[in-house]
Amino acid sequence: MSPNYLKRHGYDPQIKEHILFVKGAEQYQVGECAIMTLPSTDCGVAFVVCCEGKRIYHGGDLNWWTWPDDSTKEREEMALKYKTYLKPVEGVLFDVAFVPFDFRIGEASTWGMRYFLEIASARHLFPMHFWRRYEVLKDMKRTYDFYWSNAVVHEITKENESFVL
Repeated sequence: MSPNYLKRHGYDPQIKEHILFVKGAEQYQVGECAIMTLPSTDCGVAFVVCCEGKRIYHGGDLNWWTWPDDSTKEREEMALKYKTYLKPVEGVLFDVAFVPFDFRIGEASTWGMRYFLEIASARHLFPMHFWRRYEVLKDMKRTYDFYWSNAVVHEITKENESFVL
């Protein structure tokens, strides 16, 4: 992260000294919090955070990204990559999980979320990556509700909405 980026966004460039830059497939300890990162099938990393007796999953851009015009080979490679990157969370119960649901990829929009919930579980699930199209969550929840029978799927209705769990 360049000092120019920080300045452009109104941050003192000295703040960079307090930022922990991470990469995939690593473990970190920040105060009382244990953080494991998973590689992404797109940009950045996914996070597993254990803190104060709670376990949180934030998928970031780790998803089963399969676009309608992808070749069979691309689809197979993506499936393998996604499943491989998620192996560390197999059998884990998360208190909260943030998992991508991107309606732009059509029929594949729920594949990542469904697979995540096949190998792990969550008490509370928050879909992400739906591009402020809040109405798609109602349809997704109604259409695919049987996949999340053990999780409360939270329907986000506006930007910066807060939830008390």
